[in-house]
Amino acid sequence: MVDLKATSETFCKDICKEVIRTRKQTGINKGIYDYPPAVVVAADTQLTFSGRGRTGRRFKEYQKTPKLEKKLKSLGVIGKTRTGCDNVLGACAEPHAAQKVLSHFGKHMSLSQLVFSKALRPRTMENVPYCKNCKDTFPTL
Repeated sequence: MVDLKATSETFCKDICKEVIRTRKQTGINKGIYDYPPAVVVAADTQLTFSGRGRTGRRFKEYQKTPKLEKKLKSLGVIGKTRTGCDNVLGACAEPHAAQKVLSHFGKHMSLSQLVFSKALRPRTMENVPYCKNCKDTFPTL
């Protein structure tokens, strides 16, 4: 059984270790910009499988999950901001994590069968509120 809270906290710690390792290897330190603004873990309602997601501009992956892509497109243009939300549509950690779970279970899974951890800021472990894009995309948020 997936523990959403523990998995998201471990994900944050892994990202922090990755940042330290990258800084040592490259000698480049971009401060807070070395970290993604938010991470989240998504799972099926039975908590049998999870996917981790971080904020980022990777939009082509949504082609693998037509239900998610269709829902995002119904809200606006993927990769652009929309009225009522400052975040770029499809760039949040939530759809990235959801895409992994939806891909695993296939076309029979719906967006309402997804559950999410709290979104966390890896650098500080603070909770990050879900944005309007994510709330409008996922019925369980």
